[in-house]
Amino acid sequence: MSAKVILTIVIFFILIKFSFSQVIITSSDMPVAGDTLRYSIASPDIDYDFEMTGENFFWNYSGLDTIGQGLEEYKYAYNVHMAYVMFFGMDGYGLKTSDSTGFGDFMIHDMYDFYHLDNTVFKAEGRGMTFQGMPIPSFYSDADEIYLLPLEYCNKDSTTFAVTTALADFLTIAQSGSRVNEVVGWGVIITPYDTLEVIKVKTIIDQIDTITISGLPFPIVTHSVTQEYKWLAHGEKYPVLKVSGSLMNDNFMISDITYRDIYHQSLDPATYVGFLADTTIGYTTDVFTLMDTSLINGFRIWSISPVDFEYVNGTGDMSENPEVMFSAAGYYTVKMTKYTDYGNVNVLKTDYIYVMDSEDINDPSAKNDINVFPVPAHNIINVVVNEYKETGTVTIFDINGRQMKNIRIRGSGVIDISGMTPGVYILRYANEEITGVCKVVVQ
Repeated sequence: MSAKVILTIVIFFILIKFSFSQVIITSSDMPVAGDTLRYSIASPDIDYDFEMTGENFFWNYSGLDTIGQGLEEYKYAYNVHMAYVMFFGMDGYGLKTSDSTGFGDFMIHDMYDFYHLDNTVFKAEGRGMTFQGMPIPSFYSDADEIYLLPLEYCNKDSTTFAVTTALADFLTIAQSGSRVNEVVGWGVIITPYDTLEVIKVKTIIDQIDTITISGLPFPIVTHSVTQEYKWLAHGEKYPVLKVSGSLMNDNFMISDITYRDIYHQSLDPATYVGFLADTTIGYTTDVFTLMDTSLINGFRIWSISPVDFEYVNGTGDMSENPEVMFSAAGYYTVKMTKYTDYGNVNVLKTDYIYVMDSEDINDPSAKNDINVFPVPAHNIINVVVNEYKETGTVTIFDINGRQMKNIRIRGSGVIDISGMTPGVYILRYANEEITGVCKVVVQ
């Protein structure tokens, strides 16, 4: 019997088991204070059709992979910060929506939304965040009704929301927009977590973010439209499956896929954490960009040694993609510590960036004194240093800053490059009198 036939038989019996009546989601299926809800993260590149839907429908997403996990923790206000109790009360509870955002002196940390739940609505009614070490609460002027309850097939509603937070006399951030929910299907879904009866909710969020900074002639305004598909089941409190992304010109571009799950102890977060630099070799006049390439959510802290550098263009040691300038030549070691829901990960790259003094490339006498040929080179490179007979060092780097050759010569020398991959390299010569840098092409 083929695997396809076996799968068809399994699906048949699943449909028999679950084909009774549609699910109705009520307040008992919404998250409350003290809930900790585990989910897994799937790759957004997976080839599944998430648009298909209908009545008594069967969705088979059993092949979703797991590239990471996360945890939603709904905390009482007093467990977040006692300052929030004065606003949201002892029974108020919230969920962290962001670890950190912003740049430079405008970094915001520990952003929470605080909720209200009753038999008719689950809504965000307050917000809290930390700015310059101080917790700052605010109320929504127009609460964000995440779900009007109960939810059942063919329900559709449209609501609005607005919240403004004054972080200081000179800085205000605001969000406003609309949310449209429509229950577009019901049936049975299979994920790696379980097989469950669900309803499918389609959500479109049209949002405007506004940042007002004293001294600027106009506010900074961004507009976004987000689409979500959520499969909701009794008692799970987190979507059995959630697919979200941006909506542009009716094109749905998926960026995030998560599904309800249990904790997987075998999952190594280090597998999904990393960083890159846009270039690893350059000069003291260059700007280097570091990029957090992790597949796991969380905030990070960068550290670089030695300390002859500065963050520029409003970035800092907690930025996702900080920009750095170095003030001294040499090798630099870069470390990123990623703080995730299931462990902290250190990524260390020793001597990752090589920086040359800008005077090396701008010194015309050095260029004239050092001759490198042939260009392009094949098996050997000849290096001739005019008039200087002292012993010097020739170092060749690839474009990623990796040292390929390091040879001492006196006046002139021949370097064997027969084992080097064709491409562009940087050659640096240095002795007590001169230092020079040039580009070498290997064919």
